[in-house]
Amino acid sequence: MKQQTLLCLVILTLTTACSSTKSIQRAMDKRSHTLGYIMDTRPVKIKSPITVRIDSVTYNPALLPESTTVVREEGMYVPLVLVHYWKAQNTCSLGQSGFLEPLPSFVKSSLINEINRSGQFSADSLSETEYTLDLSIDAFEAKGPYKSEGFFYFLFVIYGFNYYDIAGPAMTQLNITYQLKKNGQPVFSGNHNAKRETEALNKPNVTSSKLQENYAASMVEATSFNIKYINQLIVNDLNNFFRENW
Repeated sequence: MKQQTLLCLVILTLTTACSSTKSIQRAMDKRSHTLGYIMDTRPVKIKSPITVRIDSVTYNPALLPESTTVVREEGMYVPLVLVHYWKAQNTCSLGQSGFLEPLPSFVKSSLINEINRSGQFSADSLSETEYTLDLSIDAFEAKGPYKSEGFFYFLFVIYGFNYYDIAGPAMTQLNITYQLKKNGQPVFSGNHNAKRETEALNKPNVTSSKLQENYAASMVEATSFNIKYINQLIVNDLNNFFRENW
């Protein structure tokens, strides 16, 4: 009876400790996280009469698949006489399902809001104006490692186990090209890239599934910082352009 109980404990430990790629993917996609944007730049109260219409944000949907993908890069299970050891290394790439807002829509709306706050001109998506701005998301990534490791030992009636998961650090990247047109003719363009790394997360007080959910949230937060950083650079570029050409 004791041996059966011990065997059940071993099986339970192994199945719960070493997360499968499917379970990680489900946990990361369980909840969509909102992209945040803190409006903390200095507002420009006196603006020029220029209004820029942001027409479109183009991007290749392959850059951001609908669902998160988890690939097992390395895995091992070593059943020794008295000790069982396991280790798994996965790579997680966050999909659109991890974001509450569609990425292109948020890039567009947040840039309009940033222009109307810190730009020396105005922006919207409806006005019939001589100036239009086209955006292209050329690169996007929210990707990082997820590692599980643990052991179980037993000797007659003495046994013990330990396992841990580490999520991250993940690397996020965003690259955006913009083109300003006047009456349909290109007059100014630029490109900006942003990268931000998340902190590594472990699970001293949370379950594996909650850790995986938090991992997705950290990637969304880092992407929010990338969007804000690029928006501020674009607004600064356009402020300088209109200052020199108005």
